[in-house]
Amino acid sequence: LRLKSARVERAVLEAKTVEQREARANIEHEKRDALRKLAMEQQIAMQAKFHQLALARRAEVLAGDLKRETLEQERLLAKRREMKALFEKQKAREAKYAEMMSAENDAGSALVLEVRRHRRDVDAAKKEDRDRRLVAKKQERKATREKVESYAASVGEMEKRQNAKQEQRKKELR
Repeated sequence: LRLKSARVERAVLEAKTVEQREARANIEHEKRDALRKLAMEQQIAMQAKFHQLALARRAEVLAGDLKRETLEQERLLAKRREMKALFEKQKAREAKYAEMMSAENDAGSALVLEVRRHRRDVDAAKKEDRDRRLVAKKQERKATREKVESYAASVGEMEKRQNAKQEQRKKELR
């Protein structure tokens, strides 16, 4: 009887501990599920937030691109206008020059003669200057050559004197 009651007691005790263990395991499992669910919700919230930020950034970049494109268009138009104005100016200048140089215009033929005379004078002055520079360069080269030769001669002279001194010292030492 005693053994039977002890066995029953042990069985009841074991059943209670198993129930308690299962209850604890269930509580742990529920906690883990709750934490997992919370983490999932936080991750979804973060993804939504990042998605919103990415959309805002894309919109910002698109606006910047549009602005840059309009500025580029304006710059191209301004450049085109400027080039057209320069072209018109050049055309006017060429027309004026052609009128001045025309054979019907007496002043034009005089102008042609004057331009030719001026060009000849400039060419002659250039040639003179070139010849003068060439002569100066030749003189400079000649002076440099003479300097080098005189330096080499003085170095040779010095070497001879030193060699003579060394020979004299050798004789004195002997």
